[in-house]
Amino acid sequence: MNIEYWLGFFRWALYIGTALVATGTIGVSIMASQIDKRKEHKIDDLLSGNKQLQDKIDQYQKDVIEKDKKIRELETGQKELKEIAAPRTISAEQRKKLIDLLSFTSDFQIILACRLQDQESLNYAEELAEIFRKGGWHIGPTNKTYLDNIEGDVAIAVTDDNQGEAAGKIAMALSSMGLVCKPEKIRDGSLGSVQSSTIYLIIGSKLKGK
Repeated sequence: MNIEYWLGFFRWALYIGTALVATGTIGVSIMASQIDKRKEHKIDDLLSGNKQLQDKIDQYQKDVIEKDKKIRELETGQKELKEIAAPRTISAEQRKKLIDLLSFTSDFQIILACRLQDQESLNYAEELAEIFRKGGWHIGPTNKTYLDNIEGDVAIAVTDDNQGEAAGKIAMALSSMGLVCKPEKIRDGSLGSVQSSTIYLIIGSKLKGK
């Protein structure tokens, strides 16, 4: 075999090797592309799964906030119901202060009046009556016949024109304790057995719409 033979042989071997390398490179590129696509699909799946998870978390947080809001509304409603149901009363501190404020001289008697068949307003009226007694006032029996209701906590009704000054002082004393106390026109026939020379303090129902 001469040199030309070997040169031809090596030349073909080089061509074949180059072709194999090119084929391998192409194959590697194709495989790499497929791997990249699979990775992209996995990343997309992960991102999609994360988004779904985040959406669920967001919805859960919204549900929790809404439930907390409803719980607060229920708690507020229960507190308001308890306040409505609780009977009115006068604290020891208020009692002492009122006795001091009401210790002025007057020739008129005081009669407390309350709603007909309203035990809560009767109890509150008698608490106030006891405070007036300790302040030195003449207190008549509680009138339990009032048929209407009043706008504030205590309504003052006078039976003589010269009772205005005393009624004003009483209103100021009660108002200083946070009570809504003011003169109100009493409907004829709404209060039974009205006596002259008497200042009436009328206690309405705690439930103003009743």
